[in-house]
Amino acid sequence: MLTDWPVCPERGCISCPGNATGRPDCRCLEGFTVSGNASNTTRELRWHPLRGWLDKCIPVLCGRAPSIPQAQPIEETILLTDLRFSDTAKYRCGVGYAVGDFGDAAPMAKELANSSSQGSEPGGGRLLASAFEQDARYIEARCSASGIFNTSISLCLPTCGDGRLVSTRHLPMYDPREQCDDGNSVDDDGCTNNCRVMPGFACAGGSPTTPDRCFKAGLFATSSFVLGLTGARQTSKAEIEKASKLGLALAVSCPTRDVEVLNVLILAVQGARVSGQPSSSFHSIKVSAEVSFRVKISDPEVLTIDEIRGSLRTSSVFLPRLHVALADRTSLSDLYISVVDLADPQVVGDIELGRPERFSVMGLLIYWATRICPVLGYFFLLTTVVPWAYYYFVVRHRYYSLMGRFDDLAPEFKHAWHFNICTCLNSKLFFLSLIILLPVRLADTWHKMGLLPYWTGIRHSLCCCFLYLGGCGCCGACIAAQMRSEMKDFFAMGDDKKGNIEYADWCYYVCCPLCCVVQEAKHVDKAFRVMPPPLIKGDDDEVEDDDESDLAEEFANEAAAVQQQVMDR
Repeated sequence: MLTDWPVCPERGCISCPGNATGRPDCRCLEGFTVSGNASNTTRELRWHPLRGWLDKCIPVLCGRAPSIPQAQPIEETILLTDLRFSDTAKYRCGVGYAVGDFGDAAPMAKELANSSSQGSEPGGGRLLASAFEQDARYIEARCSASGIFNTSISLCLPTCGDGRLVSTRHLPMYDPREQCDDGNSVDDDGCTNNCRVMPGFACAGGSPTTPDRCFKAGLFATSSFVLGLTGARQTSKAEIEKASKLGLALAVSCPTRDVEVLNVLILAVQGARVSGQPSSSFHSIKVSAEVSFRVKISDPEVLTIDEIRGSLRTSSVFLPRLHVALADRTSLSDLYISVVDLADPQVVGDIELGRPERFSVMGLLIYWATRICPVLGYFFLLTTVVPWAYYYFVVRHRYYSLMGRFDDLAPEFKHAWHFNICTCLNSKLFFLSLIILLPVRLADTWHKMGLLPYWTGIRHSLCCCFLYLGGCGCCGACIAAQMRSEMKDFFAMGDDKKGNIEYADWCYYVCCPLCCVVQEAKHVDKAFRVMPPPLIKGDDDEVEDDDESDLAEEFANEAAAVQQQVMDR
């Protein structure tokens, strides 16, 4: 007996298309729509009895990858392509920044979303704050099912203490991160360990490649103004202080870190009614405050004390600029602002510190003279004064050398160095004296050996020294190495080839020329000191005369003795 099976619906026998579910009435999965637009998420897929499913589920389109402040995408091509659902763009922070958890960054993420929105594609570039797991070294932007880029709450925050002063404009307006960066984490040097400028200090010179130079502020201009705020909310003293600091920096055209708000004095707070005006929900509270401040001089080449004082004295120009800065760039933009009663600025400190140095021929000459004269004096001492003084007191009394007197040398000076190459470590005073005696010691060693006359040795040694100082030590080593080879030949520890340069001697002078100078000088000095001086010509004549007189006397005595013997017989 046959069983009647139930009739299968047409759509129920065919599976849903890709990225869809819910057979027989198929719908696209989350993140997929028929058109790729995130707004069409609920419509059922169309069915045709002959052609089957007419619609396909395609990923939601988010558009081009967003631009993350102070970060670069790992793949540059990611910025040129449209991203769809589940696609992810990874970013790496730039030099001087590191990925950091900013905390509650949702307001900032919304602000970044509005500023980076392209608007040409569905969800084009919009950002939505989302705290999902990610690599701490990167920031990720992932295309979500709603056509919006989800990004983490991490941002590129400046790295404090790395010696790079980088921009913080992508952070909230009052964020105090990295006001300065002197390359260390030490307090009490003008820049604190969390990169804040200490009160009374000024910092200058900082850039993305150079650290700040912080110092005690020696000049600043102090003043005060009265600020009136009217609106539906009451501002706090801290908000007024932060807003005034930012507004003053913009009005004076100086860095925010050069402005210090000394005091905020709340003069009056009125609620429910503003004087002379009816009560209004928009003008229910009025606050009057006196703000005392001072502007420090950090770099007179950028902003001088005369420019700051002139700006603060011209109230008709300064007050409107301050009003615009407070209304457009601070958190007080939702209030009605009035700035009145700017006090005359008082300058404290040495005014000359706030003025750039003006060009003068005499000042330029003094500047270069103080730097060149010591160098010229050293070279004059090295090339003229010391050689002449050494010649007068030492060399001019010397009338013989070692050359030609090999047989008179003590055995310990033959066939090997009497001092090793590291003897300079035990002769620290001798080693330090080479600062001014190096050419003289070389020339004196060569003169004692009889290799070169003293003044010729001075010229050769100076040439050798200048080649070393000029960065051509290999050429300078050739001069001294040749003399060293000749010296070794005399002491019977060389190759007995006159006029050549032994490779080992050249290597010694390239690696440690001062060690070679000390070794040669001490070896020759001691050999010269223990060798008896030769007999001069006058002394030889005297010896010969004495010998002749002694022989004559001896002959006369013998003759007298023979004559006496003959007489006795």
